[in-house]
Amino acid sequence: MKIIFRLIFAGAFIYVVMPYIVDMMGGVGARDFKLAVERHDQRNIDIRKQLDAKSEQLVASLEYLPIGDEGLKNCIQRELSTTHVTLDSSGIEHAEELKHLNCFRRGVKSLYGIDSMPNLRSISLRDNDVRDLSPLVTLHELKSIDLAGNSNIENIETLMQLPALQKITVTDMNQAYCYQVERVLQYAYDNHQGLRPSPVHESMRNIRCRGKETAEIKRLFTLEQRGEDLSLDEHNKLKDYRTDQRRR
Repeated sequence: MKIIFRLIFAGAFIYVVMPYIVDMMGGVGARDFKLAVERHDQRNIDIRKQLDAKSEQLVASLEYLPIGDEGLKNCIQRELSTTHVTLDSSGIEHAEELKHLNCFRRGVKSLYGIDSMPNLRSISLRDNDVRDLSPLVTLHELKSIDLAGNSNIENIETLMQLPALQKITVTDMNQAYCYQVERVLQYAYDNHQGLRPSPVHESMRNIRCRGKETAEIKRLFTLEQRGEDLSLDEHNKLKDYRTDQRRR
C-alpha cells in the first residue's frame, strides 16, 4: 500500500508540480535574457553618443585653424563631418590631422592657413579660383594636387618646393608660361617615376598656357639656331610644334 501511495505521489509531482517549476525557471531565464539585451542596447547607445560627441569635437577643432577663406573653411568642415571617428587613438582627433581634402567647386579663392594642416597627402582644388599657391610650400607630405579649372594661378613653380609631390593635374594656365608648367610637371613626374621616359612633353599639348613654348622646345630652338645636329626625334618634335602653331 505504501508503495502504491509513493508511486501516486511521484506521478502527481511529475505531472503537476514539475511543470510549474520548469515554467518558473524558464521565466527567470527569459528575464535574464531581456536584461542582457537591454544592457547591450544601452552600451550601443552610449558608444554612439560618445562617437557623436567626438565627431562634433573634430568639426569644432576647425575653429582653431587660421583658415580665412569661407569656401576653404566650408570644404574642410564638410570633410571633417564625414570623417570616420573612433573611440581609440587610431582615428584623427583634430582638423590639422586630415590627410585628404576634396574641395571640388567650393568657391575657394585663398589657401591662407592651409599650412596649419601639415599631414595633407592629397588635395583637390578642381574648378575654384585659386591664384596664390605659396601657402602650400610647407606641406611636405603632399603627394597629389588637382588644380584643373584654376586658370589664374600666378606662381605654379611654387609646387617645386614640395619634396613629396608626385602628381599634378592642371588644364588652363592663363598666367603661367608653358615652360614653367612643364618644369613643374616634370618635377612631379621625376619624383614619382625616377628615370623612366617622361610623357610630360605630350601632356603639354592639352594645357593652355602663355608663350606656348615648352622648356624642351626652347632647348631645341637654341640648338637649331646654333646649327647643332638634332636627332630624328628632336626634328619631329620641332615639326609637330610648328604644325600645331600654324593650326592655332
